[in-house]
Amino acid sequence: MTLALNASSQDIRNIVVKFGQGAFFAHHAATITVATATTLKLTVDTEIVDVCSWFDDSLFTPKQPGYYLLFASLNVTSDTDWSDGKLLSMFIRKNAATPAYVAKSGVVVAGHPTSASGGITQIVILEANGTTDNFDLAVSHDDDSTIGVSDIAFGGVFVSYNKP
Repeated sequence: MTLALNASSQDIRNIVVKFGQGAFFAHHAATITVATATTLKLTVDTEIVDVCSWFDDSLFTPKQPGYYLLFASLNVTSDTDWSDGKLLSMFIRKNAATPAYVAKSGVVVAGHPTSASGGITQIVILEANGTTDNFDLAVSHDDDSTIGVSDIAFGGVFVSYNKP
C-alpha cells in the first residue's frame, strides 16, 4: 500500500484508523524558522488522528512495547538561495537523542533558485520499550542563512511485537 503524506485529512484518518493500535498522524502547516548550524525540535501540533492517545505536544510515546513504523515529511519554504552542496536534514529522534539520532534523511541542495522549495520524506521502523521511549522530529541545515520549513507531517503505527 502506498501512503501519500499529502493526502487529505479524511484519507489519512481512514488509512491510519484501519491499522489500529498506536496509530497517529499530526501536522503543522505554518512556517518554522530554522537557524544555521542548530538542531531544532519541530512543532507538530495539529492531531488528525491519535487512536490510543499516545501523541501529545509533538511527542509520540507508545505504551505497547514493540516495533513502530514512523513517517515524517516537511517542505522548505525559504526564500533565499541555497549554496551548492548544502545539506538539509530531518531527524526522527528516539528519546530526543541529538546528535545521536536514530534516522536521518538528507537532501543536498544544489543552487536552488530564489523561493527555494523542496522537501524530505522519512520512513523508518523503530523499537520502543512501551514505557519511557518516545519519538519526535527535528531539523537542521548548514546553509549560510536561516531557512523556513512548513507542511510538517508526522505519523506512525504499531507493526510487530517481534523484529519485523
